[in-house]
Amino acid sequence: MTWSVDGLQVGVEDRAHIPPVKPKAHRDRVQELGHEDDHSRRLALRAGEQLAAAGHQYLLQGDVRASAAASLLRAVELLPKDQHAWLEASLDLAEAQRGDQEHARQAYETVRHAAERAGDERIAKHALLGRLEIEWFGQFEGDWDQGLQEIDSATWTFVKLSDNLGLAKAWRLKAHAYSSVGDSPKAREAAEQAIEFVRRADAVIVPPGCPTLLTDEDQRRHLPD
Repeated sequence: MTWSVDGLQVGVEDRAHIPPVKPKAHRDRVQELGHEDDHSRRLALRAGEQLAAAGHQYLLQGDVRASAAASLLRAVELLPKDQHAWLEASLDLAEAQRGDQEHARQAYETVRHAAERAGDERIAKHALLGRLEIEWFGQFEGDWDQGLQEIDSATWTFVKLSDNLGLAKAWRLKAHAYSSVGDSPKAREAAEQAIEFVRRADAVIVPPGCPTLLTDEDQRRHLPD
């Protein structure tokens, strides 16, 4: 199914539950009144939520990151800043901007600080892991000891929140860190934990610059054709 939002073509399967709303309606309303009112804010919120959903689906399906970024950039402009939907869209936007590692790194830090101010522990820790992933798999110097302490903190948060995807990401990063410092037993144990939580989350995590590792053949349905 393909639908258009303000001239942006969004092609994502199974989006019948997301009716098209054009952000232009919000702009026209504001221009007409000369200011925002409750109706224009509702238009902005609805359009922002739909654009955020479209961008998230692009990321899940492994579509071109530029397509995800276009939806998500517009979403964060429309959604109320520092509220949960804005934080979620901003986290996805950092993911979509990984082509520019330095920019993505800074974007993850911005989201982390905003989430901490808003008291959203889950998004704050996912942003932290995103930043560490950029640093450790990219061309940045890695502080393994400090990074592992930060991952331990994230792990406890994800346990408390029953966030299996967060736990899978945390254990995968631990495996990479232990492997990098030559601690093979701990790296192997962490990798086994990562695989277990990937299964529980029914997810596929694609390591940057590495082949996708499927823990079950049934997970192949998550990958793009």
